[in-house]
Amino acid sequence: MIFMSALTVYALFFDDIRIIALNKDTDDITNIVTVIVFVIFSVDIGLSCISFDDYVFSFFFWLDLVSTISLLADITWLFEDLTSETALTQATTLAKASRAARITRMIRIVRLIRLARMVKLYK
Repeated sequence: MIFMSALTVYALFFDDIRIIALNKDTDDITNIVTVIVFVIFSVDIGLSCISFDDYVFSFFFWLDLVSTISLLADITWLFEDLTSETALTQATTLAKASRAARITRMIRIVRLIRLARMVKLYK
């Protein structure tokens, strides 16, 4: 439980920390770690489906699924082409960044609910 809680905190905050504090050179390492976290969360969902009879298609199943899929947005390898300056004008980039920020806030709320669920299960 502590390990999964630590991974949830990573998923919640590390992309912002990466943007603020780390160089572009570290993106490959953080992408690899994020992919590993994505795989671990996916395995967790699969094992929960097998272990708990009432988990499949429950509220927490969908919550976990959406929060796990949202990790894909943190992987720069997947979304580099969407944010390249040569492909987009500056106004379009700002509009997309604004929309992405709103979506990111909503995704973080979903991830935070997952963390609250993990704490509840830990108790």
